[in-house]
Amino acid sequence: MKNAILSKIRNRTARVAVFGLGRIGLPKAAIVAEAGFQVIGVDLNSKVVEAISKGCIGINEPSLSDLIKQVAKKGLLKAISNGDTAVKEAEIIIICVPTPIKEDKTPDLSYIKDACKTLAHNLSGVKLIIVESTLPPKTTKTLIAPILEEGSGLKCGLDFWLAYCPERITPGKALKELINNDRIVGGYNAESAEVAAEFIKTFAKGPSDTYPISLA
Repeated sequence: MKNAILSKIRNRTARVAVFGLGRIGLPKAAIVAEAGFQVIGVDLNSKVVEAISKGCIGINEPSLSDLIKQVAKKGLLKAISNGDTAVKEAEIIIICVPTPIKEDKTPDLSYIKDACKTLAHNLSGVKLIIVESTLPPKTTKTLIAPILEEGSGLKCGLDFWLAYCPERITPGKALKELINNDRIVGGYNAESAEVAAEFIKTFAKGPSDTYPISLA
């Protein structure tokens, strides 16, 4: 099972879904598509999807608009609002939904919960899930993995892989930093970390360290 998805990653035949087309998700979707993968960008805001489909990104990032038009023209990137369809079509799912701070200074995890429920209801076959949203410590282990397992009836680390690789970028330098920044990849288990790191290496030039534990 692991060898099959590693082969698809190396051959760029694995399909990728990116949940959340904001300041992290949209540049990430474009970069992954530029690396040769077919990418489905998912955002529940239909206006965002429509704008992106027309090449209007709404984000002040140099060269991003041109890159999106380039990969879209090649058929490597499309934007939709139906998360169910994206999960069913993709082997690799990247979660980049927002986790804003509420008035009481606690993180709002409702977006990550909703995204994970969508994944769980459509999870089948071999999947790699990488969470890149900013999360409190242990969220992957205590919240995300249980939602995915309970909703799908599958076992995390055995039937699908789960990893956490938080992104930090400087506005205006997203493309450069998403490619060149170092990475720390936390896997639900050693195999999850290994598969996630192999995928990240296809578009990121910075070194990556992997850990077979939940880092978030």
